[in-house]
Amino acid sequence: MATIVANGNGGLAKKEKKSWPVKLIVTHIRPHFDEVLAIHMLKQWGEEFFPGVEEAEVETWSEGGVLTEYRKLGKTIQNLLEQEGVLTVGTCGGMFDEHGKEAPTCAHLVAEYLGIVRQPELQQILQFCKRVDHDGRSMPFDLHSLMKTMYDFYGDQDDGLQKVLNWAMQAIESYIFGQKQFFACEKEFEKAGKIISGPIKIATVQSNNSKINVWLRWKHSPDIIIQRQNSGHTLVFSRPGIKIEMTDVARIIRMREMQKRKILSSSWRALEVSGMSAECPCWYFYKEAGQLLNGALTASEMETTQLSLQEVAGAVALACAPLVERCEEPRCPGSRCEKYQLGLMACRRKRYEQKTK
Repeated sequence: MATIVANGNGGLAKKEKKSWPVKLIVTHIRPHFDEVLAIHMLKQWGEEFFPGVEEAEVETWSEGGVLTEYRKLGKTIQNLLEQEGVLTVGTCGGMFDEHGKEAPTCAHLVAEYLGIVRQPELQQILQFCKRVDHDGRSMPFDLHSLMKTMYDFYGDQDDGLQKVLNWAMQAIESYIFGQKQFFACEKEFEKAGKIISGPIKIATVQSNNSKINVWLRWKHSPDIIIQRQNSGHTLVFSRPGIKIEMTDVARIIRMREMQKRKILSSSWRALEVSGMSAECPCWYFYKEAGQLLNGALTASEMETTQLSLQEVAGAVALACAPLVERCEEPRCPGSRCEKYQLGLMACRRKRYEQKTK
């Protein structure tokens, strides 16, 4: 057995190593989320401790039957591992059975044993595991709850159980992959990102990472995120309750796009429509969500913008004009004012109020 000691990070460090080859992983019938997560971690990170675990089959056994059978032979669960290569998870009082131990779930026991309990990508899923298993607080669409429903749907035959296990393992693998993407964002932003301060905070970044906008909101709380993908497609996201009019942002960016392409526009209104603009089809305005999209996962064929990241950010900054300098003119000067050329909603409201008075 590998002797392990606590390290400074709260995980476990190997002091001396003795590994046990594993041919089969056994858990209880209808395994819970914590057993499935534990098995995923063993297969992903446990090969050094348990050679063969990555390719080992997973079976569900009756706990009482296992204990009775091996007690008759005078063998323990540890003997089962050492002599036959059967590793039990969440059952039978084995090394990864949390019952009677100071650990909330068997997944926490595995994470501690493998020395991965502090890995950033595992923090939320381990917290979730504790909430639904140890604390008994789950919701209908939690993975934990869906697994239980799927057991009812597929039944308790081996084929049905395997379908549920495969589905849950794929979901866990996908989630952890997404978390790795999230925590990779910091280095990506250091390399190709920028924060622009002003009346609103703008973040610009060149990245294909689908988690970068979530990470930016978590780390820097910008009002506007401008993400340029390696293809050149550019996405503009705003936070809820933003002070500027996203209609102004959409109009000005489309206006600058057409100026860059030397195309004349018929009207302001043609450039501020929600959805696709016939005059500037390369920018889709998702008004309800406060997003302006030059291409997306569902529209990868859209022509890329000709505007640079700096020009897109500059267009957003122009939409901040009413925040930078409040208009003090008693009457709107119309075309004699530079702001008038932008068609700002604040200016149009002022002219409307003048007209109604």
